[in-house]
Amino acid sequence: FGGRPRPLAFAGFSLARLAVYTWLGAFAGSVGEALSVRAAVAGAWLAVVAGLVALFLGLSLLQLFPDPARLLGPLGWDRFLAGGMAGAGRLSGPGSPLPRPLRKAALVLVLGGLQGLLPCGLVWAFLARAAAASSPGGGAATMLAFGLGTIPALAALAFLAARVPEGVRALLWKLAGALVVAGGVLLVLRGLAGLGVVPHGGLG
Repeated sequence: FGGRPRPLAFAGFSLARLAVYTWLGAFAGSVGEALSVRAAVAGAWLAVVAGLVALFLGLSLLQLFPDPARLLGPLGWDRFLAGGMAGAGRLSGPGSPLPRPLRKAALVLVLGGLQGLLPCGLVWAFLARAAAASSPGGGAATMLAFGLGTIPALAALAFLAARVPEGVRALLWKLAGALVVAGGVLLVLRGLAGLGVVPHGGLG
């Protein structure tokens, strides 16, 4: 935010990030829906695959597998994000095409949107869950809930970063990885139940 963060700027940043997450969730849900309608068991298989993806990403957060974000390097995703960051910087510079009162607001919104596109194991894991929802609305709701759940942690980092010990941050990151692993296991069990491999047991 260019210095000490301000609540209004953080709110705009968060709204832009939530909008991107919600759109990504709706897209993932649409893909899941398109796959599910082709066969009766496709939805169950989708849950199994999504669960395995989430399981892998959770283990990568626990540093038991390599960081999957490296896979996007050869695809040019890092260059795309770097270009976006450079463009966002020009919005607030002296050569910006925007009126001066709108420059900082535009910068905050663009940075929030770009942050929603950053490759992150947690985001990918919840996108897999959004795809398993098998509907645009369900996928959007999944990612919106995920985004809302991350706001307290981001707020703490933005406003209290200097007061949060490094050990506490590492512990929270491991906790997030463990939760993603648990969610992945539940998705796999749900898919296997749909295939009749294991009893439902309330997993539905």
